[in-house]
Amino acid sequence: MSLSGCCRFRLAMLLVGAIVSTCAADAAEIDWREDIDVALQDANRAGKPVLIQFTAPWCGYCHKMFKTTFREDEIVSLVGERMIALRIDADKQAELAEQVGVAGLPTTLIVAPDLRILKKLTGFQTANKIRRHLDAACHVAKSDVPTVPVTQAMEQTAVTAAPAPTAGPDAAGAVPAFGHCCLVSLREHRAIVKGVPQYSVEYRGSRLVFASDELRRKFLADPSHFWPVLDGHCAVNLVDEERAAIGAPEFGAIYRNRVWFFDSASAMREFVDEPSDYASAVQ
Repeated sequence: MSLSGCCRFRLAMLLVGAIVSTCAADAAEIDWREDIDVALQDANRAGKPVLIQFTAPWCGYCHKMFKTTFREDEIVSLVGERMIALRIDADKQAELAEQVGVAGLPTTLIVAPDLRILKKLTGFQTANKIRRHLDAACHVAKSDVPTVPVTQAMEQTAVTAAPAPTAGPDAAGAVPAFGHCCLVSLREHRAIVKGVPQYSVEYRGSRLVFASDELRRKFLADPSHFWPVLDGHCAVNLVDEERAAIGAPEFGAIYRNRVWFFDSASAMREFVDEPSDYASAVQ
């Protein structure tokens, strides 16, 4: 497994990955999480929006936000009761920060429960300024946020029009799609794991390999859940350059409960900044 590839995918899950607080904030400060994977998984299960703060020990305005903005009683109460807070050291997670487009510190990301980035704020934010964005995120969380694919057309393409996958050996000499990546491990564990030839299926004209027979069976039970949008083509290239390019798992993101692949880190960042625009353009 590629560590850097896994990191890119996990982070784009905002991705591209949502965080949940299991207890109310105390009167003094916000309960900041630091384990990215656990926080996102908890938030996903609880259906709460996520407040993500990119910071660094040397960043003076970062410290100022934690001592002032995030100590305001109204902000502490709002985040503690209705959101999950995640603090990320941008120096220790430099690659992650780059992937989500952090251009300066502090950077604040507000992410919906369905992993849509609702707002990205760069620089020091006062309590009054950030409150309205937090309120808006909580409103989105209460509304009926769709967890189905971006469009019904995509749903039909992925499910109705797609042929049923065929288990077993494929045509001789066929090269596994998506760099031998196990799509089930990617979706369920946020990990890039290489599949093995003995656990393979044929689906939509591609040979797919999986890390185990159990994971192969999971794919066969619900292939559209794991299959990438646009058959793995990069939406950014299709929209911006009118050029078809197959994306890669290491430049992957989850948006509205679907997997999206991109052909470069820069393309992934562009999508993360404006996911709804690109999703609407390719419907």
